[in-house]
Amino acid sequence: MSILILNQNSYEFFPYKEWLEEVSEEVIFLTSSSVGKEYTSKPFLYFEIFDNYESGIVERRAKQLYEKYQYDSVLALHEFDILRAAKIRESLDISGQSFENALRYRNKIHMKSILQKNNNIELPYFQEMNYPLEAVDFIEQHGYPVIIKPADGGGSMGTLVVKNESDLESFLKKMIMFHFSDAQPSNNLMIETYIAGEMYHVDGYIQNNELVLIRASKYLENSLIYLDQNDISGSHLLPSDNELSKRLVQETKKVIQDLGSPDSMIFHAEFFHTADDRLVFCEIASRPGGARIIEMIEVAYDLHITKAFTQFTCGALPSLPEVKEKKLVGHVVPIPKEGKLLYAPTEAPFPWIVRYHLSCQLGTVFHGVVHSSHHIAYMIVEAESEKQLKHRLYEANQWFRDTCVWEKAE
Repeated sequence: MSILILNQNSYEFFPYKEWLEEVSEEVIFLTSSSVGKEYTSKPFLYFEIFDNYESGIVERRAKQLYEKYQYDSVLALHEFDILRAAKIRESLDISGQSFENALRYRNKIHMKSILQKNNNIELPYFQEMNYPLEAVDFIEQHGYPVIIKPADGGGSMGTLVVKNESDLESFLKKMIMFHFSDAQPSNNLMIETYIAGEMYHVDGYIQNNELVLIRASKYLENSLIYLDQNDISGSHLLPSDNELSKRLVQETKKVIQDLGSPDSMIFHAEFFHTADDRLVFCEIASRPGGARIIEMIEVAYDLHITKAFTQFTCGALPSLPEVKEKKLVGHVVPIPKEGKLLYAPTEAPFPWIVRYHLSCQLGTVFHGVVHSSHHIAYMIVEAESEKQLKHRLYEANQWFRDTCVWEKAE
């Protein structure tokens, strides 16, 4: 049999050629021109690069190829491919994550509406927002600040914090209400109350209805880092016996139970922890966490869950050994400044930085951070305690920042 893979991920993050070496099924590979040249057509039964990958021609090609190859699985691991892959499965009656289930993990309004109905999870106040007065009325009811964001966005892109009347006026001046062709709302926005608190994420892997791994971590800084232009980004695992970690894991299990899940799935959930010790749900996705979360988990457990899920979906790796933590680790991903990067280190000086990689070329011009996973290098750091781990992550980030040489962009 064969499998269809939809891809717009970089080879650096998703080296499919290496992952599929032990896979017996043949692979049909459709990819974006933004990353397609990083791949080679050699290991694939069919390989095509699309300049217009975001268009419907990809789904059309998928149906055309099914007539010839009769593939029996569809794999998509990018945020913006989850729904289109589910729609292909639905159209061709292929097993895997259904469109309805994918929508629950992709559309935040749909997601939170289901959780609100079940009333098992604490949520911010929220609503769909297509018209300007909906924002005005929501703020009159709930007050400032509020968050406005796309219901199906990714990487915090398009997210806005409205703190006061001035912010609201600025937003409303830019809000375009309609498609001129059909005079229908087109914003696909949601508005919700801002939750003050520290942010955590919970990541895991389900295989054949078995929860193989689930682990809670703490973000180093606010997830809206690209809006705040902070100095650090990353996260670290919480010790397994940490009481907050146990609560985060339990809340995530409740979310998945309420939303349902396919037989096999990678998931990435986010929560706020408030000053009065409440856990408030932010969102969950049925795909790998961004930045270098998966690499952090790999170092901790000697298990790359994205690779394992890919191989399992493609017919390899029928079972996994018992998963045990080997190290307490975190990851820090230095973020770009405004300007041209003239120099950056090629290796790290500290033995507790167990993995270091420069993710960009010298001479690249950056215009600050553009999304929540945007970074120019990454480091995986190990430690004996949570306190030591956090200290080392900040030290590693400061070393990198002090060592780099930048030139102001013209």
